[in-house]
Amino acid sequence: RKKKEYVPAYRSGSYAILISLYECTSNSSMNESMLEPFLTKAEIIRHGQQYCSSSFTVPLSGTHFTAWRSMNELIRHELVGKMGSPSKYYLTDEGVELAKRLYDVMEQLGPPNTSNVPGEYEIILVLDNREVSTKTDRTYIQNNLALRGINCDTRPLVLGDVTWIAKEKKLNGIEIILDHIIERKRIDDLVSSIKDGRFREQKNRLKNCGINDVIYLVEGTKTKQSEVFGADRIMSAICGTQIYNSFFIKQTSDIEETMNYFSIITHSIKMKYKNQPIYAYSFKRNTIKELPYVRNIVNQRDQCFYHITYEYFSSINSKTQSLTISNIWATWLKCVRGVSTDKANTIIYKYPTFAL
Repeated sequence: RKKKEYVPAYRSGSYAILISLYECTSNSSMNESMLEPFLTKAEIIRHGQQYCSSSFTVPLSGTHFTAWRSMNELIRHELVGKMGSPSKYYLTDEGVELAKRLYDVMEQLGPPNTSNVPGEYEIILVLDNREVSTKTDRTYIQNNLALRGINCDTRPLVLGDVTWIAKEKKLNGIEIILDHIIERKRIDDLVSSIKDGRFREQKNRLKNCGINDVIYLVEGTKTKQSEVFGADRIMSAICGTQIYNSFFIKQTSDIEETMNYFSIITHSIKMKYKNQPIYAYSFKRNTIKELPYVRNIVNQRDQCFYHITYEYFSSINSKTQSLTISNIWATWLKCVRGVSTDKANTIIYKYPTFAL
């Protein structure tokens, strides 16, 4: 399983130390003559206290520890280096990259702009309009869901096959995408996607789409095409998706069992959000890369979970958005076995393009 990237909580000791070191040693927007190669403990405390909710000098109630204890965590994660006596501290390359993201996010933060209060929104299942039962029966899934009492909206999805939104009960109401998405693959389609490379590309996009609960649904059993391809190869692909991508795998025997599963998940989501406000945050920057950092900070700051609007989800996951050389370079790198998104971002930070 891929090691989860360390991101300090908003206004924690680690957060304040990184921001302080970045502002004083690495911030490219400042005059180089004002930057220092490293800082002492006293300098970090003096500059960083404004970014920390706890004290760097007075121990927390009932303990002997101050916010400075977080320095050990940063050194352990190789984000901060230590040298000399008395000790002087500096950001490593990885620390500069993380601190820059946190600093950029800090500068663009604002209050939440969307909140659907209980009773003023409805939960709707959104189905991709390319999802069909057979080529001759293209509305079977929609009709079947309607018979089960599920409010279903069919539209082209930029990613995934099924998701859920909370929509305000008024004309042109705001749509907030909930934290669940399903990618449905019939067994023959799964085999085809493995052969032509779509399998990896789709998993990479799902992993970084801004939704945490990703369900990979495999529908059907043996077919002639799957037998020729090999049951072991299919099982290996499915297991790898669960282990390395951390997706939840659901296998169904036919379309009816898939419909039952959609119904169960929909009712579960309705119960989860019953009588609960749903918050969404509009981000100024239209990028996937910064979304986890923004979310971590505003969630810690406001003690709630922020979803994203459906419009924003579509914009950051659209294949038609303009691609930079770095975007293409990152996609190529992630196709290499063993290169995760975090590793690819680290490589891109040092080598923005593939030119020598």
